[in-house]
Amino acid sequence: MSFTKVALILFFYIGVLQSVFFALYLFISKKGNIIANRWLGVLLLALVMRLGKSAIIVSIGYRPDMLISIGLSSYLIIGALMLLYFKALTNPDFRFRKIDILQFVPFLIVITCSYWIPYPPNYSGAYKAYISPYYNWFYRGLHIYLFVYLMINLRWLAGYYKTFRQQKKPTSLEQAKWFWMRSLWGMLFIVWGFYMTHNIFRVPRYHTSIIIYSVLVFVLGMVALFNAQVFTQTFSKPKYQTSPLKNQETDEHIAQIRQLMEGEKAFKNPELTLPRMAEMLSMPTYQLSQIVNEHLASNFADFINQYRVNEAKQLLTDPKYDHYKIAGIAFESGFNNLSSFNTAFKKRVELTPSQYRKQYSVV
Repeated sequence: MSFTKVALILFFYIGVLQSVFFALYLFISKKGNIIANRWLGVLLLALVMRLGKSAIIVSIGYRPDMLISIGLSSYLIIGALMLLYFKALTNPDFRFRKIDILQFVPFLIVITCSYWIPYPPNYSGAYKAYISPYYNWFYRGLHIYLFVYLMINLRWLAGYYKTFRQQKKPTSLEQAKWFWMRSLWGMLFIVWGFYMTHNIFRVPRYHTSIIIYSVLVFVLGMVALFNAQVFTQTFSKPKYQTSPLKNQETDEHIAQIRQLMEGEKAFKNPELTLPRMAEMLSMPTYQLSQIVNEHLASNFADFINQYRVNEAKQLLTDPKYDHYKIAGIAFESGFNNLSSFNTAFKKRVELTPSQYRKQYSVV
């Protein structure tokens, strides 16, 4: 084995080990935003899947099909993991939802199918992807999938930047978070660019792309080191007085909120909470709470119930819903139980739902 190859393998494994150790630190650390740190740890392990695949192939000299499938399929989770990490890093009330599992279905499908879908005969490993049109387009499809997620993350960052600018005096922690998120996104975009260029034009060489990947992993570690407070400090929730909103900004946010409520009828989701709605609007939770409390209602629950009661009033007098029982109307309007529906309805209408239906139904 030549000195160049030994140096190359060593370089690859340094990148892998650095990522693994950093991920382990994030998993066991009890400091800072624990949920966000663990999501970053999972993201780093996904990157290790990609870099580690290449390191092992160069070391052993051949390309096991399953190893290639695992390495390439990491493209299907990197973007989703980064988005979840960003949300957990910036939202103290972030929770993983059942619907988020759907983002990992493509990865599970590819991993599962890789056991039964054979590579073209008489070729080995990565060369099959270049020779077979099916695998060639599959490989490009993985890059396109990652690109779409990178753009989704970029759009999310743009939304976050709007709220970041609105803070009169961002804390050093908020500034560090913003710099760190931009750096992470930028480095992953560079990695994507090199691999996509290699796949289409065969430049740079495959090993060069892996070296660039390893260098970026190292640089990422350095950026993380100099922004350590992102991983070791907890949220400092800004108060309303320290986050004044201009009239124009407030009007824009109110318009977005009304569109979400009246256009998309988000209130019909019985599990809608303040943090979840803030996430849908790409807005910090405290800021949404401020706007609702100061401009739209006395509190978030009253604001949402106002829309739900109005929806129930329409359904109670709609002939199409004559066969619905009161409980059915409650669930259709976004309430998750009959008791809370009756209480909220009578508070606003001064009639029970049954009385309202009887009094206002179209005969």
